[in-house]
Amino acid sequence: MREEVVGHSRILEFLERIVKSERMPHALLFSGKRGIGKFKVATLLAMMYLCKTRDACGSCKSCKSIGKGVHEDFKVVFVPDKKKNISIEDIRELKEWTYVGASSGGKVAIIDDAHLMSIEAANAFLKTLEEPPIGTVFVLVTPSPYKLPQTIVSRCLNVRFQPLTKEDIERICEIKGVSGLKRKLCLMSGSMTFLDYEDKTISKAFEIVDRFERGDYNLLAMLDDLKDEALMELVLFMIRYRLNKRLKEERDKKLMDVHKELTYLEKMFYWSNVSYSSLFEYLFLKVVL
Repeated sequence: MREEVVGHSRILEFLERIVKSERMPHALLFSGKRGIGKFKVATLLAMMYLCKTRDACGSCKSCKSIGKGVHEDFKVVFVPDKKKNISIEDIRELKEWTYVGASSGGKVAIIDDAHLMSIEAANAFLKTLEEPPIGTVFVLVTPSPYKLPQTIVSRCLNVRFQPLTKEDIERICEIKGVSGLKRKLCLMSGSMTFLDYEDKTISKAFEIVDRFERGDYNLLAMLDDLKDEALMELVLFMIRYRLNKRLKEERDKKLMDVHKELTYLEKMFYWSNVSYSSLFEYLFLKVVL
C-alpha cells in the first residue's frame, strides 16, 4: 500500500513514527486540495494502526480486509453527492460502531469530506471527540477545514497536505496510462481530481472554454450541454484557471469584475440547486457584453 502513495513522504514518515510510538492521537485532520491522495494516506494509516506489525504489511488478514473495505474495525463515512450533508444519523451510527468491541485492539474511522457534516452532525460528533472511545482513531479528510467548527478542529492533530508536484503528477499519469487532454488537466489542477472524468467530457470542456474566451455567441446555442454537472464543474475550473493566470500578469477592472462574478457562480454551483446552463449564460453575458 505504501508504494501506491505518490508524494507526501514527510507526512508518511511522521505517521509511521506516531503509530509505532504508541502515542496515536484520537483524532487527526487531513486537509489540502482535492485529488492529492489524502484519503489514500488515511487508509494507509488505518492499515498501519490495525496491522499486527504496525507496518501496513499489506499481506496480513487485517491489511487485506482494509484494502477490500470489509474490516470490522475500519469504517468510512461519506456522502456520494457532494451537495448533500453528512447527517446526524450517520454520526449516530458511527458512534454506535465505536462502542462495539474491537477485534484487533483498535478501530479507525475515516470521515471523508468532513466539512459536509450538518450542524447537528458536527455537534453530535463533537460530543464523541470530547469523550473519545479508548483505542478508536478518527481521521477527518477535507479540502475545506475552515468550514468545520473550530471546536472540532482544535481537538484534532492537524496534518496539512501540500499540492502534488509536477513530477508527482507525471509519475501518476505514467503509472495509470493517462495521456492527452486528461493529462494536461491533471497538470493544470495540480491534482488527480478529474482523473475519472470521461475523455469526451474533458474534450467538450476545453472546446467550450476556448470559445468562451473568444466571445463566441454560438455557445449560447449549446446551453443544453451544460446540464451535465461534471461538464459544468470542468468548465468553471478551467475558466478559473485561465483567469488566475491572467490576473498574475495584469489586474485591470474587467478581470477583477469577472473574478467577482465567477466566485459568486462557483458558490451557486456547489451550494445551490440552480440551472447550470443559466449560470453559464449569466457569466457569458456578463463577460462578453
